[in-house]
Amino acid sequence: MPAIERQSVMAPAIHIYSMLSLGQSRGDLEDDIQDRFNGEVEVAGGGQGQGGWNVDLELLDEGADVHRFATILVTFLQKWGVPSDTYLNVFSSDWVDGQEPTASRSSAVRRGHNQPLEWTGPAERSP
Repeated sequence: MPAIERQSVMAPAIHIYSMLSLGQSRGDLEDDIQDRFNGEVEVAGGGQGQGGWNVDLELLDEGADVHRFATILVTFLQKWGVPSDTYLNVFSSDWVDGQEPTASRSSAVRRGHNQPLEWTGPAERSP
């Protein structure tokens, strides 16, 4: 009998990255995200080292519009004061291991000289 290949459905996820100093504890950002988005998102991991820091979020609703949530998250991150090189990798629930994120550095959270953070979804991706 041939093996049945199964694809598990993954919850939508957003990974936040920066190579610059956060200016305060990464745990503070994680706690503030968890407090603000309680019931919508869970902080699933994070790290910090010479290459920067990251916070991994998992949306609790598998059917959630991860790109809509990313837009809301960017507004939160703006107000929180993340570094200017902060960017998101966004993974929809139909993402499969080995694929590129549905949105990434090319559609980053960026803040230049006195410019606001911006989020561009996958339809607006740059090459």
